[in-house]
Amino acid sequence: MKKDILDEMTKKELIWWVRSRAFFSIHPPLMSDLLFRRWQVKSKEMAVKNQAHFKHGESLDMVERDRLAHLFNASDSNSERLRILNKMEPYEKKMREYIAKGEALRVEDKKIDALYARIEVEREREKESI
Repeated sequence: MKKDILDEMTKKELIWWVRSRAFFSIHPPLMSDLLFRRWQVKSKEMAVKNQAHFKHGESLDMVERDRLAHLFNASDSNSERLRILNKMEPYEKKMREYIAKGEALRVEDKKIDALYARIEVEREREKESI
C-alpha cells in the first residue's frame, strides 16, 4: 500500500486537520462509528486466530493417542500401563494446551460480542440526543 500524506502526519496534526474541515463540524464522528470500526478490526483478527487454532487442532495426532489408550485399557500389567501412560503424556499435553487456547479464544470472542452490544447502546443514546 502506497503511503500518502495522512501516513506522514502526527496524531496531533491529523486531529487538527480533521477538525478544521467543514465536514467535521457538520457531521462529527459518532461513538458508535468508532466502536463499530473497532469491532470490525477485532472480528477480522479473531477470525484469523480461530482459523489458525482450528488448523493447529487438525495437526494433533489423536489416532496414535487413541491407539495407546486402547493398549492401556487392554493391559493388565501395572508396569506396562505406566510405560504406555508415559508415551501418552505428550499427546495429552498437546491436547490440554489446545483446549486451553480454545478457551482463551472464547473469552476474547465474548469481549468482541460485548463490544458489539455496546455499539447498539451507543446508537440508541445517539438517537435520543438528536
